[in-house]
Amino acid sequence: MVEEIPFPEECSIAFNRNGDHFCDAYEFEVADMTAQALYQHIFCDLPPLVKRAMTIRNHMVKPFGFTTYPIELPQDFSLAVGEKFGLHTIEVCNDHEVIAHASEHNMSIWISLTKSGPKRYTMACVVNMKTRLARAYVGFIIPFHRIVVKMSVKRALNKLKTA
Repeated sequence: MVEEIPFPEECSIAFNRNGDHFCDAYEFEVADMTAQALYQHIFCDLPPLVKRAMTIRNHMVKPFGFTTYPIELPQDFSLAVGEKFGLHTIEVCNDHEVIAHASEHNMSIWISLTKSGPKRYTMACVVNMKTRLARAYVGFIIPFHRIVVKMSVKRALNKLKTA
């Protein structure tokens, strides 16, 4: 089960919150593995509905100056600090945590996937909104963001259970 939790103040990306921001976090259990392996399971095989939604999102926001990015990510991508992974650049990559970051003129985004205990993981997100347009976009997208996170993590967890 993927459960939304209060944003953990001890989270490595908590210090990135600045001014107008949005943050959320989710906790879940899965077989013991590295944060890198789990990050790849989640982001390299997004649910088809999420891929379609992200394609629509890219077409809708491009005219407003938001960064767009490829939806399909390679299955065999090797995570490493400094590597670009979709929209994000990997900032931290170890067995315990993966932190990815993206920044553009409208907003900055951080995602953290942390091994928070035996078979327990926390995924957290911080979005700093730099413009009014970003505030409007984030206000609109939050309900979809929550659905996308849960769907993507659940898909990875289900695939891992059957593997």
